[in-house]
Amino acid sequence: MKTLLLAAAGLLVASASFAQTNTNPLTNSASIPAYARVIRPLTVHADEDVNFGAIYIPGTGNAVVTVAPNGSITGTAGSLVGTGANIQANNDPDNDGVEAGGITVSGEAGFHYSLATTFGAMTMTGGSNAPTLSAAVYSPSNGLLSGSITTPGVGTEALTVGATITVPSNVTPGKWVGSITTVATYQ
Repeated sequence: MKTLLLAAAGLLVASASFAQTNTNPLTNSASIPAYARVIRPLTVHADEDVNFGAIYIPGTGNAVVTVAPNGSITGTAGSLVGTGANIQANNDPDNDGVEAGGITVSGEAGFHYSLATTFGAMTMTGGSNAPTLSAAVYSPSNGLLSGSITTPGVGTEALTVGATITVPSNVTPGKWVGSITTVATYQ
């Protein structure tokens, strides 16, 4: 009987110690873990200029010339486009002819990103009726940095850039310079 009484007293003491973990039955709490993956910023590096070559001034209307991401060039009738040695030497800062541009996007491996584009005004000292840039096209266009998202590290993607230039018939002849600005944003 003493053994049974001692066992019952032990059980009562053990129950009381467990019950003391929450002395107020109207409140309770729990802790949960919190995690954050801190990633490197995206960067965009300009690797190669877009070069339209020489474009003939149209008699009327506009000349519209497009350089595709693969470097092919198309234009409205009569606008195209000298690509010979004289034109390359006079129009191309790195002397490699009509070409698509190039950029490299770098950031966290395996992450997706999107691109937005703005176009700077074309300028030339003493020039008037400036050409305009538009319609940037990127290849590849999947917006995925190399590497695995499960292994932190640097991911990159090299892209070629095509664009369109519109040249009005009343443009001042000469070498016009503009810019294509690309902004990358994580998705």
